[in-house]
Amino acid sequence: MQPGRFIVLFLLAGSGLGCSTDHSKPPAAASPETAPVKSTALDKKVVALDPGSLDGADPTSISGWAWNSAEPNNFVEVEVYDGDKLLSKIPANTLRKDLLPFNKGNAMHGFLLKTPAALGDGQSHAIHARVAEVEVELKASPKSIQFKP
Repeated sequence: MQPGRFIVLFLLAGSGLGCSTDHSKPPAAASPETAPVKSTALDKKVVALDPGSLDGADPTSISGWAWNSAEPNNFVEVEVYDGDKLLSKIPANTLRKDLLPFNKGNAMHGFLLKTPAALGDGQSHAIHARVAEVEVELKASPKSIQFKP
């Protein structure tokens, strides 16, 4: 073993099984399989630097991603509006593999909302999405949709 490296060994009593952990390397980033937790350190100025994006709004779904760079492996909640009317508040906690190359934490920052049928009235609707609690509008928001059922 190299100097400065050590191994911690845990023995499970009576089982004959053990588990070792190599502490010579920093801990790995949380994997997408790890359930994310809600971000608690929301600072409007930090979130506003890179809040995420409203990627799509169409007759079937409203989607995008949002995060808090101060807690890159935790999720934030997104509020989706039709104009000034709140449609839904949803967690941005689904895997977006396209975020991995851009160092967006564990990439568990996606959201997807089924477009409410009530919007299918033939009128134009301005769909807004923002990070809840700090009220920071996502990039590419608003998006306009208009459709009939």
